[in-house]
Amino acid sequence: MTIIHTPVLLNETLELLDVSNLNNAWMIDATAGEGGHSEAFLSRFPNLRLTAVDADESILESARQRLAPFGGRVNFHRGWSEDFFKSIEDTGGQKPVRILIDLGVSLFHYEQGGRGFSFRKDEPLDMRIDKAGTDAPTAAELVATLREDELAALLWRNAEERYSRRIASSIVKARRYAAIETSSALAAIV
Repeated sequence: MTIIHTPVLLNETLELLDVSNLNNAWMIDATAGEGGHSEAFLSRFPNLRLTAVDADESILESARQRLAPFGGRVNFHRGWSEDFFKSIEDTGGQKPVRILIDLGVSLFHYEQGGRGFSFRKDEPLDMRIDKAGTDAPTAAELVATLREDELAALLWRNAEERYSRRIASSIVKARRYAAIETSSALAAIV
């Protein structure tokens, strides 16, 4: 197993979310990725149980392998963290003492995802995190079907791209001549 992503501010996170004085503590890593934060918490705090949540089945499989030595202290949930939190609200059971949400994109998706997240590689223009469990459109489908104003809004809302209108206009012009199906085709337009 090759680990690609290295958690940033790991020691600071461990210090701020310290559970050493709590017995039978339960924590949620709501964006588990390859399990770097989870591994650090489980290693440092032997009294900790952890639930690793991620929407991407392939990256969650990496976390399963990485965290296997912790056995029953860790369990896994494939899905979006907001859905997981709704499900534990409904149980009325134990509440977690700590929740970690790392709001970034894992390097895994750029280096190994094969879904068009990186403009350095020529890959199919997919860009879905939850590729296996969704019927959401691919980036190629969005680029092919959204109106110019919808594309501009998508780029602004999700990437705060200050040239969103210009890029959307260029995409609409380019798609008249050929389908935009790869990351390199989109990069050339941008």
